[in-house]
Amino acid sequence: MSSTALAYSNNLSEKERKNARRGVVAIESLKLDFSTKKEQESTIELTFENQEIELPKKALPILQEILSMMAQGKIISFEEPSEEMTTQEAADFLNVSRPYFIKLLEQKKISFHKVGNRRKVLTADVVAYKEKIKVNREKGLTKLAALSQEMEGEDY
Repeated sequence: MSSTALAYSNNLSEKERKNARRGVVAIESLKLDFSTKKEQESTIELTFENQEIELPKKALPILQEILSMMAQGKIISFEEPSEEMTTQEAADFLNVSRPYFIKLLEQKKISFHKVGNRRKVLTADVVAYKEKIKVNREKGLTKLAALSQEMEGEDY
């Protein structure tokens, strides 16, 4: 799945790991704060050594994952994805079984083409599908939260 890979060993002190754990919690609260705001900013500002840094908000989950791996003492690696994935790679990426992923292809929820007798999918299509599912899930949770608040005042 990758054409370029970078790996970083993780030789952190206990204090650095503790700070990484704090970072994970802080980012989680930032993500929650963003999800409750009507108009969401597309960037966040951090101050580091008296210098302001502007980062895309979409980088938060990536930063959180990196900090989580650091806190656990894991090796951190980055891979540049290829343009195409096998059905197994795509299923792994979506965290679903391969048979379930094949059903998604058969239902035409994700486009594919065949190379010989094997199905191949574009990485961009799989990433777009994952984002679509995430957006739909967040919309559903928002509706559920609103219903819950509505029902809070009602007697049964």
